[in-house]
Amino acid sequence: MIERVPPVLATSLAAALLAAPTAGAASSLRLYGQETAGTGGVVPRIWALDTAWPGNHAFGVTLDSAVGGGSGFLIVGSAPLDAYGPGFWVNVAPLFISPPIALSGTAGAPAQGDVALTLAVPNLPVLVGVDAYFQWAVADAGATFGYAATRGLRLTITDPPLVVVAGSLGGVATDPIYAIDPLTGAIADWSNLDENVDVELSPNGSLAVVSASQSNQFGILDAASGALLGGAATNGEADSVVFTPDGTRAYCLAKATSSNPAAEILEMDVDPTSATFGQVIGFVSGWPATMSQWTGGAISADGTVLTVANFGIAEQPGVVIVDVAPGSATRNTVTGVVPVTGGGFVRDVVPNEDGTLAYAAVQYLSPLGEMIVIDVAAGAVVQTVTNIGGFPNDLDVDARGRFAYVACQLNGWVARIDIDPSSGGYLSSTPSTVVPAAFNLALSPEGDRVYVTPQAGGAITELDAVTLGITNTWNLPLSAFDLGISVR
Repeated sequence: MIERVPPVLATSLAAALLAAPTAGAASSLRLYGQETAGTGGVVPRIWALDTAWPGNHAFGVTLDSAVGGGSGFLIVGSAPLDAYGPGFWVNVAPLFISPPIALSGTAGAPAQGDVALTLAVPNLPVLVGVDAYFQWAVADAGATFGYAATRGLRLTITDPPLVVVAGSLGGVATDPIYAIDPLTGAIADWSNLDENVDVELSPNGSLAVVSASQSNQFGILDAASGALLGGAATNGEADSVVFTPDGTRAYCLAKATSSNPAAEILEMDVDPTSATFGQVIGFVSGWPATMSQWTGGAISADGTVLTVANFGIAEQPGVVIVDVAPGSATRNTVTGVVPVTGGGFVRDVVPNEDGTLAYAAVQYLSPLGEMIVIDVAAGAVVQTVTNIGGFPNDLDVDARGRFAYVACQLNGWVARIDIDPSSGGYLSSTPSTVVPAAFNLALSPEGDRVYVTPQAGGAITELDAVTLGITNTWNLPLSAFDLGISVR
């Protein structure tokens, strides 16, 4: 059920956004704070309907898993809060609260109450970089004190959607980098650097970092113009890029090769306001000598844990766990190593929100690979999902922590795996869509769309994240190899 926001609420929303402080470089969507369970012990859930950018009339805030037939109240503010209020945890310092909004479902039935409230974002470019905070409270007679409530949702208003891909033509001085406007299909040519193998947009979408494996550097590009702003060199072969959730730093993974025998994990300052912008400000230390073939990694949404995949040809395949928590006594130190046995090669790994679990894609020489689940504290593989596709190459997890998506190169499968322990289908894999030679993928910030690149070629494919049906395709001006991809 979708409700249009009343005019008074729309006016209040615009006023709240204009009054809000400008954010740093934080992730555009993130859940935070505590929840309050309702009828049957079920916790209502909040999320975004599309992403927030100036002029987007499709943006909204959703509520699901509330009590059926109840009334919801949307709390909106410009700052977070952590306080126990009138029967529930309050996660937003309220600037205003909506009138009661009727929810769907049978009255009193647990988890049947849903609503999607559209909140058109004013078409004011000055709003880019502004934070807004949302929370739903639900009148619920089955809750302990008469109310259930969601966690808080913090969003940062960004520029309009953008898909950036970077690849290699092989043996040329300047290799392709393309920026696709998914709303119009327009493609801008940002071609720069050489032998590009990865690209990552900053959490707020203002910068892109590209790894150039021939010149062994990590270049920083302006995501508005594609201009090269700076970057850092490495002694290894530049491979993957991982931003911290606040967007001020990037961990750059450089693997060892026969011509570049020094593997590195370096920390680069990517805060444009910093005096050390584009410079190396730290290094990770402490991994075993049997690991140096970094092929992918990610940082937990709370900014505490970096997980790094080690491919493991003639080495130990596995996952390295790094403490990256600001202020930690062991920051930038390897705190755990998870070996993978059985003949597999680890291609990518992503931790969950708080860094307690990690999900890794494992390739085998036999046709079908697997996804393993790692207990980070124990440093052990605790579960395995088999037969997800041939040569799983890239893995991503949606911002809500519900699904992992895996691109499988050999048979072109794009698999979706349920990673929500509270769901009835935990660790089940949805039948895959075939995207020829699926190599890398990236999710839109709200998790509704999946973008897939081929290992070699020029067609970028957009999938519906729920059905995995193909919804759009863009053909690049030039075909390329090893296309990395990132989405704003």
